[in-house]
Amino acid sequence: MKRGHPSGGSPASTYGATAERRAVSASGSFVLALALSLALFGCGTKQSLDEAIQCDAFQRGPDGTWSASKDVSLDYVRDGTQYQLNFSKGAAVKGNIAAQEPRLVPALDTKCIATR
Repeated sequence: MKRGHPSGGSPASTYGATAERRAVSASGSFVLALALSLALFGCGTKQSLDEAIQCDAFQRGPDGTWSASKDVSLDYVRDGTQYQLNFSKGAAVKGNIAAQEPRLVPALDTKCIATR
């Protein structure tokens, strides 16, 4: 009966295989971390208000006022600052919202009336 390592190989070859698996695992983890870092870095919004507007998410009433036809979030950059406006379905674009972003109603008028 021949004695040897339980895996069938010598202890040295088993150690080498384990060390190799650890190296591959560590390099795989590094690549994953690098990919996630780059993805998160690139997630910043770089679009303008006009680009952020989804015309199918807004409807214009007979009196010319706009409201959200579904839940919508507008993420955009203006003058180097990132903004986010959130609307629930049925929310009117007037009052505080229109005052907070005075360019929204004109942008909706320009972009979305032409597409209807």
